[in-house]
Amino acid sequence: MVVPGAITMVCTGGSLGLDHPIPQLGCRSSVWRAVRIRAASVDAGVQLESSKDPVLVVVGGGAAGIFGAVRAKTVCPQLKVVVLEKGKLLSKVRISGGGRCNVTTGLHMDPLPLAGQYPRGHKELRGSFFRTHGPKDTIAWFSQRGVSLKKEDDGRMFPVSNSSATIVDCLLNEARRIGVVLQTGVSVSGISCQTGGGFDVKLSKSNDGPKKLGADFVLLSTGSSRQGHELAQRLGHSIVEPQPSLFTFKVKDVALAELAGVSFEAVKAELELPGQKQKNPRLSQTGPLLITHWGLSGPVVLRLSAWAARDLFSSNYQGTLWIDFVPSMSTEALYEILVTQKKSFMVSSSYFLVNLSVIQA
Repeated sequence: MVVPGAITMVCTGGSLGLDHPIPQLGCRSSVWRAVRIRAASVDAGVQLESSKDPVLVVVGGGAAGIFGAVRAKTVCPQLKVVVLEKGKLLSKVRISGGGRCNVTTGLHMDPLPLAGQYPRGHKELRGSFFRTHGPKDTIAWFSQRGVSLKKEDDGRMFPVSNSSATIVDCLLNEARRIGVVLQTGVSVSGISCQTGGGFDVKLSKSNDGPKKLGADFVLLSTGSSRQGHELAQRLGHSIVEPQPSLFTFKVKDVALAELAGVSFEAVKAELELPGQKQKNPRLSQTGPLLITHWGLSGPVVLRLSAWAARDLFSSNYQGTLWIDFVPSMSTEALYEILVTQKKSFMVSSSYFLVNLSVIQA
């Protein structure tokens, strides 16, 4: 949504999110010219030299915020870009992928089929922003900056160094190299539209009182932060109430608890929810499964919870989970194996009993 007199861009990617829509700023676009360009003014705290150059304030120093800031500054070098982060920059990137940081996917290089792998929003992801930056672009971007990526068997792509620090350093070094201002320990308490165009960004720092920063553009890259949603809502955006996704299942079964730690390479899991009249493709997934002391986890469960997030919410997270532990095998083939195993067990048992009787004799 465009706020009258100014532009607000919202980017709420999760994890690394470099294959999500990246705001594209065209220096000569009609949208750019329609915005009143004015000098930035700072009361105190975050310091920017006053000039006639336009200012972009990025709220949130995660992957989406840093990469969005770099992209904007690259497209429009005269743009002054400042990133505001209340915590540490790229904190989730540092811990993603078990500290190795899975950057992108190697399964779908074409953005269109990749968009179809998202549980929600795939139609929006097929828009012009998404088509301009897909997995191939992400791989090339890092390669051009000396970071090589490798694809693992499941399609995830990691830095060859196997360290998230490689990705963090690359992003931050590039941001600093092109002149992006990075500010930490700064929280945004409010954003308001100015009458003549642009924004007033209200700041609060841990060691000082509230501050105000003038900006021509604002990029909200606050991820799942409720504060970020509230900021967007105050600017006129409509917000769909977020619901849990990518979670494990708690299963009430004593027998399962005794198998905690056991994993399966490939199972088929289907959810049956109350009031469900017919099978829903979203409620069926295949993949690795891990039994935990509280229930079930692993990629198949995480995917199922992601695709069925809204269905599970509507059913108050109650339902029946059906698991096929050998989905690649027919019922007949499985029956034959069980019969063979049974006969083998009977022969072994007879041999054991005979030998036991000889010993006792």
